[in-house]
Amino acid sequence: MNIGILETDKLSIAPLVAEAKLAGAKLELNVSKAALCGITLFGNMAGELENLQLIVTLSARQADLTKSVPCLTGDRVKGSGRMDVDARFTTRGTFETLDEHLEGQFSLDSRDGNIEKFDTLNKVFSFLNVTEAVRGKQLAVTEKGLPYRIARAKERWQARPSISTS
Repeated sequence: MNIGILETDKLSIAPLVAEAKLAGAKLELNVSKAALCGITLFGNMAGELENLQLIVTLSARQADLTKSVPCLTGDRVKGSGRMDVDARFTTRGTFETLDEHLEGQFSLDSRDGNIEKFDTLNKVFSFLNVTEAVRGKQLAVTEKGLPYRIARAKERWQARPSISTS
């Protein structure tokens, strides 16, 4: 099936081409072509509604940070530059518990751009600007934001340990 585009108020997946099979209580979904906020997305989901397994891979080379990052962060981060992204996530459970079993890793390398908005970083700079102003100095952040040559981010997720009650 070629859905074309799937949008929520915060994210968009376009294009979206997937194959779905439903046999009794078993579901199999294979995404063959998709892009989440401009980043290539592959994945599959298989199992029964009470025991699903989901594998998702994101990959981008020389992607435009200007459109992708605001889309992925809900406009909390904005900037420019080129980025490489690699991510792989797995999870299992019911639709309601998939977030509890999420595991995976994410890496982003970005080059030659400007950080125009980064809510957490802006709070740090606000504090630093006040302390520097008291000392009679100003931090040099250009109108286009904070220029950078290389920015890297890596993250790893592990499933929350399950607590059994007996």
